[in-house]
Amino acid sequence: MGAFSGLGAEENYDRSFLGELLLEAIDKLGEAMFLTRVCEAVRAGYAAVDDILEFAVFDRIPNRTPNMVRVRLARDKRSLRVDVPDLDQLLPHLSRLEEFMTRLFVAFAANLGSNKAAAAESARRRFRTDTPTPKVGGRKRFAWPITVR
Repeated sequence: MGAFSGLGAEENYDRSFLGELLLEAIDKLGEAMFLTRVCEAVRAGYAAVDDILEFAVFDRIPNRTPNMVRVRLARDKRSLRVDVPDLDQLLPHLSRLEEFMTRLFVAFAANLGSNKAAAAESARRRFRTDTPTPKVGGRKRFAWPITVR
């Protein structure tokens, strides 16, 4: 991880520290050079905020933070929006990617179904063992006491 690990856009961080750091970097490098470095970082494929800042501010090549695929519900509530890092590398293989994602969605749905079935079976077993039931075999018969006079 870079010097800014934990400064991702989705995470909380000290904004005043970040602001001071950015202002100091702009004063040191100049606004044009700083913006150029940020653009270079983005063109180099860095997407995480901490990686971009490490590249632009400290002039170091950061270890890449693994980019995550983000899936969101689209505004129409009927489709998904998929944000993919390095999409330009996948575009030549779009038809194969579509086939792969179709198989992946089918497998995911099957997995959900099997998880649901396993949870139901587990609940049935738990219900059977938690409730006391009379034993079927090996129980003693009740004998009425007989008194002879």
